[in-house]
Amino acid sequence: MKQNLHSVIFILIFLIGQSSCKTLTSETIIILDLTEETFNHISINEYKIISSLNDNVFNGEVVRIQPITENGFNTVECHKIERVASSALGNEYQRRSELKKFYTSIDSSLQLLKQGRAKRNGSVIFKILSEELNHLNKSKADKKILIINSDLMENSFIDFTTSSNIERIRNNPNEIEKLLIEKYPVANLKGISIYIIYKPVNKWDSERFEIVSNFYKKLFESKGAIVNVGGSLN
Repeated sequence: MKQNLHSVIFILIFLIGQSSCKTLTSETIIILDLTEETFNHISINEYKIISSLNDNVFNGEVVRIQPITENGFNTVECHKIERVASSALGNEYQRRSELKKFYTSIDSSLQLLKQGRAKRNGSVIFKILSEELNHLNKSKADKKILIINSDLMENSFIDFTTSSNIERIRNNPNEIEKLLIEKYPVANLKGISIYIIYKPVNKWDSERFEIVSNFYKKLFESKGAIVNVGGSLN
C-alpha cells in the first residue's frame, strides 16, 4: 500500500514539474502610423513589457511590424524566435544571447520606420487593421496581440478628419461600422488582446481621439477582443 502511495506521489510531482516547464507561443502585430511627423512610436523597452519572453525566456514569439501610410499595401517585417519545448531542456545563457539578437532586430525595424514619418495626403487604416486581425484569428499561437500605434484618423474611402464624420462616429456609430465592415470584414476576435496607443498633441486632438478610439474599442469588443486604450504600453 505504501509503495503504491509513493508511486502516486512521484507521478503527481512529475506531472506538476512538467506542467511548470511547459512553454507557450505568442504572435504580436505592431502597426505604426507614419502619416504625421509628430506621432510617437513605442520603443523596444515598452514592447518588452508585454512580450511573452518576459514571462519565460524559452517561449516562442513572432512579431509582425507593418506601417500605416497613404497606401493600403505595405511591406511587412517579420521577426521570430522559436519556442524551446520545455524550460528544463533549455540553455538559459545561450537563450539570453538569442533574445538579445531578437530584440535588436525588432528595434532596428522600429527605428527604420520611425525615420519614414511624414505628413501624407491619406491614411489607410481600417484595411490594414482588418487584414492583421484576420491574420491573428487564423494564428495557432497561444497568445495573440495587436498593437495599434495611431491616432486612427482614417482618410481613404471615408474621411475621419472632417468634423461632420466625427459627429457621425459620435452619434451614428452603427452607420460608420457598417461602412467599414462591409468593405473590409473582420473575423471573430476572441482570444486577441488589442492595445490602441496614441499621445494627443492638444485638447482638440485628445477629444477627437477619445471619440474615435471609443468607437473602435466597442467595435472590436463586440467581436470578442480585449481592448486597451492609452498613451503607452506602460
